[in-house]
Amino acid sequence: MSRFPLWRAAIVIREFPCHLKKNADNKNVKRIFFSASFALAVSIFPLFSQQSSSQETSVVSVSDENRCPALLAGLWRGSDRYLYFDGGENAEDSRYPLSIVLKEYYGWYYDRAAEPASESEKNPRAKNAAQSTAAEQIFVTYENLLDTDYENCGAWDLIVKYPHEKQSVHIPVAVIEGRLYLDFALHDSADDFYGLYKRTGNVKGITISVPKREKELDCLYFVEGEIPEVAETEKKPRSRKQIPYVPVSNRMLAFYGATGAGSDEETAKKSDVMPLFAYHLRYWRTDMEYQPDALVSFTPLSGKTYEIKKHLIAGDELYTSATGRRKEVRNMNKAEPELITNYELGIRDDGRVLLAAFGEPYLVREDGELSEIIAQANSRRKPPAKPLFEDSKLDFHIEIIDILERYNPTIQEFKEKGGRSYLNAQKTN
Repeated sequence: MSRFPLWRAAIVIREFPCHLKKNADNKNVKRIFFSASFALAVSIFPLFSQQSSSQETSVVSVSDENRCPALLAGLWRGSDRYLYFDGGENAEDSRYPLSIVLKEYYGWYYDRAAEPASESEKNPRAKNAAQSTAAEQIFVTYENLLDTDYENCGAWDLIVKYPHEKQSVHIPVAVIEGRLYLDFALHDSADDFYGLYKRTGNVKGITISVPKREKELDCLYFVEGEIPEVAETEKKPRSRKQIPYVPVSNRMLAFYGATGAGSDEETAKKSDVMPLFAYHLRYWRTDMEYQPDALVSFTPLSGKTYEIKKHLIAGDELYTSATGRRKEVRNMNKAEPELITNYELGIRDDGRVLLAAFGEPYLVREDGELSEIIAQANSRRKPPAKPLFEDSKLDFHIEIIDILERYNPTIQEFKEKGGRSYLNAQKTN
């Protein structure tokens, strides 16, 4: 069979039904059609093979980029659980296993709820009512939410693959100096400190099942506030117009020292009482088309207009601050900026704030081996419960009670008739 040009094969295939209808008995038409189909298939096959090879190459490169970061790898302790992020010793197909130990029975028993299969083989699981016979197999890949890795802080999107779940789940986390936060916001502004902080954490916990994601996010726009002169001995409650003082950490002091806020004495004085103010901006989950460059504005009572991003992405969810094609923020508190307390900042070496975390950390870094911690915790024995009633310390004289009963004819008659058995018979009759 002679070689057939690819473009002619396509024309023949497109026009074949017409030729077949006109020349139903012509065998040459059928022969040309099948020849063209075969030539087209042979020509397209290398394209598919090349595409599959390129996909395999991209998977290898992505797996190297999505390795477990150094700030996150290791053991973490929470109020009700331990988490261990595998650093690569038990990685499978560019995925890193996640171990979760739950503190059950008010913390008296540690349940190895999720762990890699190699750990179950190395340390056999106990058979009891508190622990399942087989652990959950949870795997994680990591995507950096910042431009690069930093020494003291970072933010990542944990792409978690739960068993029996077709779709992966995204859990954003942030780490600042050995503390892991789920409630945090990324700094998105040209200014090194002030501007929009996009709330990125949208889950409440890292669990053994799919966590619930927030329907709304409260983003913050940090603005500059004045620091009043108040004597140290003043302890009276301040009025609404006065700015209360908020103690800050050394990281804020490092920020002001790097930016040259003044002399060391002035910097230390300001840093000890540094307040932080922000406007609250509501973003809600939406299914509209993502527009990364779309901007909206808001104008508080001060009269100054601020511009922010209309959309933000938290995990794999899209959130918006305005409906339809509106150019203004829909839900905005028009009052003065609110004082923000109980926060921690992740600051770069040059003084730029990368992220802000709020509230208490979800997990803190823990030293030691997880298997030893579990063994030590499960070897404890809970002390016996306290009695419901305290000891009354009454001194009963049984011999006196026997003497009183001995000369009581009613009691004697009761004993002669059988005591308790006599009463039961009377009740039955």
